[in-house]
Amino acid sequence: MYCIRCFLNGKKNYLNIKKNLLSLLFRADILICSFTCKSIFRTMSNSKFITLIIIFGGIAFGMYWYFFGSASAVPTSPSAATGNQITKTNTPPCQIITLGDSITAGYELATEKAYPAQLEALLQTNGYPCNVINAWVSGDTSKWLLERMEFTLSDTPYQLAILTIGGNDGLRNLPIEDMNTNIREIIAKLQAKNIPVLLSGMQIPNNAWAYATEFKNVYPAIAKELDIPLYPFFLEGVAMDTSLNLPDGIHPNAEGYAVIAENIYTFMGKSKLLEFLPKN
Repeated sequence: MYCIRCFLNGKKNYLNIKKNLLSLLFRADILICSFTCKSIFRTMSNSKFITLIIIFGGIAFGMYWYFFGSASAVPTSPSAATGNQITKTNTPPCQIITLGDSITAGYELATEKAYPAQLEALLQTNGYPCNVINAWVSGDTSKWLLERMEFTLSDTPYQLAILTIGGNDGLRNLPIEDMNTNIREIIAKLQAKNIPVLLSGMQIPNNAWAYATEFKNVYPAIAKELDIPLYPFFLEGVAMDTSLNLPDGIHPNAEGYAVIAENIYTFMGKSKLLEFLPKN
């Protein structure tokens, strides 16, 4: 009978330990844990108590390091990853989002070589503590970008959106009127969240002259009607220059994106968009 009682007590102690360790890990209720631990550890020898504390401390330290400690060792920006002295805080006062396709994304390039990262470096070098978010999907059309807008924007309070879309619409000869409508709706969604928009125009080869002309004219018409700044041609100074493009002749290389980033930054100054960004 005594042995049975010892067995039941031991099982009861094990279940209590399991219950209270779970309470400590998942409820983080110090008062409850201190109360229950007192009843558990009363039946334990000193050596078992110390062993359990060491094990539990190791688990707690491991969980803390996994969720919090390792994050501090990761570079916070492309600039930091390449050894540049430009750094970003975890909660910068300025967030800019670039919306586009593979032309804007940095196709086949390292992240820090794409135009969003190079524009971010320019901004930070000149005292604007801004993150530039590269929100792109390769092959995106204006319709597909419109469909993912709610997911892309979420609830982030962006100070500016740079919109460059339509290249794939043109290359696929999709209806100009549909592209026109999609871009307007994208801008409306941005403005509904009080996000200012910089519209960047695109052009396509004049293989079909009438279509290419109508395509090109969509951007200034939208910008004029909606009274938003327009950077006329995203690839200005880069298109058709073999030294500034990848071998495919379509996507810019790192040097090409450096030109684009400089052009966009200069235009932001001329259009007074920089005046609305925080500056150190």
